[in-house]
Amino acid sequence: MPETTSPKFHQILSELGDLHRLKSSEHGTPDDPFAAIREEAGGRIPIWMAAIERMGQCTYEAVRDAEGAETRRASVIAALNDVASFAIIARILYEEEFQPPGVEHTWSGLPGQPAQTS
Repeated sequence: MPETTSPKFHQILSELGDLHRLKSSEHGTPDDPFAAIREEAGGRIPIWMAAIERMGQCTYEAVRDAEGAETRRASVIAALNDVASFAIIARILYEEEFQPPGVEHTWSGLPGQPAQTS
Protein backbone atom coordinates (compact mmCIF):
# COMPACT_ATOMS: atom_id res chain seq x y z
CA MET A 1 0.00 0.00 0.00
CA PRO A 2 1.52 3.38 -0.95
CA GLU A 3 2.19 5.81 1.86
CA THR A 4 -0.08 8.83 1.70
CA THR A 5 0.72 12.10 3.34
CA SER A 6 -0.23 15.73 3.21
CA PRO A 7 2.62 18.18 2.61
CA LYS A 8 0.49 20.91 4.24
CA PHE A 9 0.14 18.76 7.38
CA HIS A 10 3.91 18.51 7.72
CA GLN A 11 4.31 22.23 6.97
CA ILE A 12 1.93 23.01 9.83
CA LEU A 13 3.81 20.62 12.14
CA SER A 14 6.97 22.57 11.34
CA GLU A 15 5.18 25.84 12.10
CA LEU A 16 3.99 24.36 15.41
CA GLY A 17 7.61 23.54 16.25
CA ASP A 18 8.55 27.17 15.63
CA LEU A 19 5.61 28.31 17.77
CA HIS A 20 6.69 25.95 20.56
CA ARG A 21 10.24 27.36 20.51
CA LEU A 22 8.91 30.93 20.69
CA LYS A 23 6.36 30.34 23.43
CA SER A 24 8.73 28.15 25.44
CA SER A 25 11.23 30.99 25.52
CA GLU A 26 8.49 33.42 26.61
CA HIS A 27 6.61 31.25 29.14
CA GLY A 28 9.03 28.50 30.10
CA THR A 29 12.40 28.34 31.75
CA PRO A 30 15.70 27.11 30.31
CA ASP A 31 15.13 23.82 32.17
CA ASP A 32 11.35 23.49 31.69
CA PRO A 33 9.54 24.67 28.57
CA PHE A 34 6.22 23.86 30.30
CA ALA A 35 6.87 25.82 33.50
CA ALA A 36 3.85 28.10 33.02
CA ILE A 37 1.49 25.13 32.66
CA ARG A 38 2.98 23.45 35.73
CA GLU A 39 2.49 26.69 37.65
CA GLU A 40 -1.07 27.04 36.37
CA ALA A 41 -1.94 23.53 37.57
CA GLY A 42 -0.70 24.60 40.99
CA GLY A 43 -1.36 21.19 42.50
CA ARG A 44 -5.12 21.55 41.99
CA ILE A 45 -5.17 19.20 38.98
CA PRO A 46 -2.66 17.00 37.18
CA ILE A 47 -0.35 19.09 35.01
CA TRP A 48 -1.46 17.39 31.78
CA MET A 49 -5.05 18.35 32.59
CA ALA A 50 -4.01 22.01 32.90
CA ALA A 51 -2.79 21.77 29.30
CA ILE A 52 -6.20 20.36 28.30
CA GLU A 53 -7.89 23.27 30.08
CA ARG A 54 -5.76 25.68 28.05
CA MET A 55 -6.65 23.75 24.90
CA GLY A 56 -10.34 24.20 25.74
CA GLN A 57 -9.85 27.94 26.21
CA CYS A 58 -8.13 28.15 22.82
CA THR A 59 -10.93 26.14 21.20
CA TYR A 60 -13.46 28.62 22.58
CA GLU A 61 -11.38 31.50 21.20
CA ALA A 62 -11.19 29.86 17.76
CA VAL A 63 -14.98 29.43 17.64
CA ARG A 64 -15.59 32.96 18.92
CA ASP A 65 -13.20 34.46 16.39
CA ALA A 66 -14.58 32.35 13.54
CA GLU A 67 -17.98 33.91 14.15
CA GLY A 68 -16.46 37.38 13.79
CA ALA A 69 -15.46 39.44 10.81
CA GLU A 70 -13.18 38.16 8.06
CA THR A 71 -10.38 40.27 9.50
CA ARG A 72 -10.18 37.80 12.38
CA ARG A 73 -8.94 34.99 10.11
CA ALA A 74 -5.41 35.32 11.52
CA SER A 75 -6.69 35.01 15.08
CA VAL A 76 -8.65 31.85 14.17
CA ILE A 77 -5.49 30.30 12.75
CA ALA A 78 -3.50 31.40 15.82
CA ALA A 79 -6.11 29.86 18.15
CA LEU A 80 -6.11 26.61 16.14
CA ASN A 81 -2.31 26.50 16.33
CA ASP A 82 -2.57 26.95 20.10
CA VAL A 83 -5.14 24.11 20.32
CA ALA A 84 -2.80 21.79 18.40
CA SER A 85 0.20 22.83 20.50
CA PHE A 86 -1.62 22.30 23.78
CA ALA A 87 -2.81 18.87 22.60
CA ILE A 88 0.81 17.85 22.01
CA ILE A 89 1.91 19.38 25.31
CA ALA A 90 -0.89 17.53 27.15
CA ARG A 91 0.30 14.25 25.62
CA ILE A 92 3.91 14.95 26.66
CA LEU A 93 2.86 15.80 30.22
CA TYR A 94 0.51 12.80 30.38
CA GLU A 95 3.31 10.49 29.27
CA GLU A 96 5.64 12.06 31.85
CA GLU A 97 3.14 11.10 34.53
CA PHE A 98 1.97 7.68 33.36
CA GLN A 99 4.36 6.17 30.83
CA PRO A 100 6.79 3.62 32.28
CA PRO A 101 10.42 4.49 31.51
CA GLY A 102 11.63 2.97 28.25
CA VAL A 103 8.15 2.21 26.86
CA GLU A 104 7.45 4.01 23.59
CA HIS A 105 3.93 4.96 22.51
CA THR A 106 2.89 4.09 18.99
CA TRP A 107 0.26 5.81 16.90
CA SER A 108 -2.17 3.12 18.11
CA GLY A 109 -2.11 4.99 21.42
CA LEU A 110 -1.23 1.88 23.39
CA PRO A 111 2.08 1.71 25.20
CA GLY A 112 4.33 -1.06 23.95
CA GLN A 113 1.94 -2.23 21.25
CA PRO A 114 3.10 -2.40 17.63
CA ALA A 115 1.51 -0.06 15.11
CA GLN A 116 -1.52 -1.64 13.53
CA THR A 117 -1.64 -2.16 9.81
CA SER A 118 -4.61 -3.01 7.68
